[in-house]
Amino acid sequence: MKVELDTFRTNTGTLDARIQRVTGLNGSGNLIEQMKGRGQNRATDLLIESPCNESCSTCFFQEAGGPGKIRLTPEVVDNIRTTAEILGNPDPKLFTLYPKEITTAMPLLPVFSERSMTRTLTNGKRLGEPGVLQTLKNAGIMDLMITVPGRAAAYALYTREKEQTYDRLLNNIGLAVREGFNVGVFYPVFQPNVDDVLPTTLQLQELGVREIKFIRVIPVGAAQNLSDDMFLGNEETLQFLTNVNTARKQTQDAMELTLFGGSFGPNFYGKSIYRYLAGINDRWPGSQYYCPMINGQFIGITYGTGKAYPCFKALSFPELSSGAQFLTEENLENTLRGQCAKDDCQYQPLCLGGCRITAFAFAKRRGEAEPLYAGQDVCVTRLLEENQ
Repeated sequence: MKVELDTFRTNTGTLDARIQRVTGLNGSGNLIEQMKGRGQNRATDLLIESPCNESCSTCFFQEAGGPGKIRLTPEVVDNIRTTAEILGNPDPKLFTLYPKEITTAMPLLPVFSERSMTRTLTNGKRLGEPGVLQTLKNAGIMDLMITVPGRAAAYALYTREKEQTYDRLLNNIGLAVREGFNVGVFYPVFQPNVDDVLPTTLQLQELGVREIKFIRVIPVGAAQNLSDDMFLGNEETLQFLTNVNTARKQTQDAMELTLFGGSFGPNFYGKSIYRYLAGINDRWPGSQYYCPMINGQFIGITYGTGKAYPCFKALSFPELSSGAQFLTEENLENTLRGQCAKDDCQYQPLCLGGCRITAFAFAKRRGEAEPLYAGQDVCVTRLLEENQ
């Protein structure tokens, strides 16, 4: 059966033609040279396990063996400020401060202001309470990314909140837009909300939301306790992509609908991945490769223990707390397996296995040896090729 995915196929032809069309480079060889010639950087997150007012069934922001909730006393805030000053040098653009939920961590806002941070993530539950939006605005926060996991039933399943709370969330989103905030949405995708994509998108469009970033729920953190039928396989991913395709056509240029973080695998029939690999755009974190775990170009440091992780979703895996120093391009090229093996994928030199934490989490769940080198279980590019 032919599947309608034309908004994902915006760059067709041979691989070299696709690369040249977007980057001006003469094919994959030149693109790889450009990638390897770009300077390495390291983006750093300071992860602060502050209290949260939701108990999401898929939360990954809980360090295994960590101290749990961090009380933001004046002394703790001063210590975080000092830590941020150290980690934020020499390039403050590559440093981000992440409390678990900003509206339950308001004492940190002065640190946000001092570091000229204008964007934060939130579950949105408290935004309608008196003074909350104004306090954020006074601290210079004008860009909000709010988590909306589908419609009311999926929201309740995801957050363990009552369905009635969903209406409050939507009202808070509309209020934030009217108050002048730039509001985007993170949409975590799991099986129960795949078919919520279109109605949720249209509802958020009416509220003035400018973008939705879809991020696949994977078995990390609390989501390790979910049953297998909650996660997307190839069939469910195909239905999800079809729904996104429809939503893009109905919203046209009013919203930007993107797949976030590589959790669905790379799309080599699009354009943005080539711009990123060639260093043309400035998308975070600007690493040489598709996944910043490769060559250690991301590090997440937990405030509670000071441990370092190669991905912000790695907190539930103690074996990753010392980093993933073996994830180099040389090792990956020769050890990746499954559909990411070099003999099975023409894109492997460019992709090097995609989002490593996604492949790792599913391989670990399956009990595979050396899960760091597992191939992706789902890949958008492969699905596009199989459903032309």
